[in-house]
Amino acid sequence: MEELKKMKREELIDLALDKNSTKEKRDEIIHFLIEKNDSWALSELAEYCEDTEIMKYLAEIDNESIRTGLACNEKISEELLVQLSLDARNWVQYYVAQNPKTPTELSLSLYTKLTQCNDVEVRQNMAEDRLPKKIYGLLAKDEDEQVRISVAENDRTPKDVLVSMANDKSDDVRYSLLENPHTPKEVKKRLDQDNGVKEVQGKEIEKILRIFK
Repeated sequence: MEELKKMKREELIDLALDKNSTKEKRDEIIHFLIEKNDSWALSELAEYCEDTEIMKYLAEIDNESIRTGLACNEKISEELLVQLSLDARNWVQYYVAQNPKTPTELSLSLYTKLTQCNDVEVRQNMAEDRLPKKIYGLLAKDEDEQVRISVAENDRTPKDVLVSMANDKSDDVRYSLLENPHTPKEVKKRLDQDNGVKEVQGKEIEKILRIFK
C-alpha cells in the first residue's frame, strides 16, 4: 500500500490495466482508489478495463462516473450492460444506449425514454449523434430550440424528418436546414424564399463581416 501512495494516478491506472499485472495487484490498486474516493481514476479504469471480474466489481459501486465509464467500455458483456441500463441516471442510460454491444431493442427503449428526460444536455448530445430513425423524429419535436437545431444540422437525420422540420416555428431551426447537405433541394428552394430564414441569414452574414473588419 505504501508503494501505491507514491505513485501518480495515471501510473496506478496503467498498472491496473497492464495484462502482466497479477489479480492481487489489480485488486490492491482498485481498493486503494476506492479508499481514496478517486472517482476519476476508477471511471478511467472502468472504461478501458478488459477484465470481466473487475467490471462486475466496479458495476456494484453506486457512482455515476464509474458506471458511465463502464457503459462506454466496448469490452463489457451484454449482461452487465443490461444491469447498467437499470441505473436511473440519464448519462448512464445514454452511454449504455450508445454502446455497440447493447441489444438493439434495449438501446431503442433507452433512447426513447431519454427524449423525455429533463436534462437538455443529454437530449442535445443525442441530437448530434447517430440514432435510430424513430429518435430523430421525436427530437425534431423537442421543446428546446437548440436540440431541434442540432437535429436539423445532423447529416444523419432522415430526409423525411428534415422535410417535416421545414415547418418548424423557429426561424433558426429552419435556417439550419440550409446547412444540412441532405435537405432536399425543393425544401431548400422554399426556405430561400422564407422571410424568417432570410433574416437569420442576414444576421449570420453580419457576424462574418464583423470578424473581418
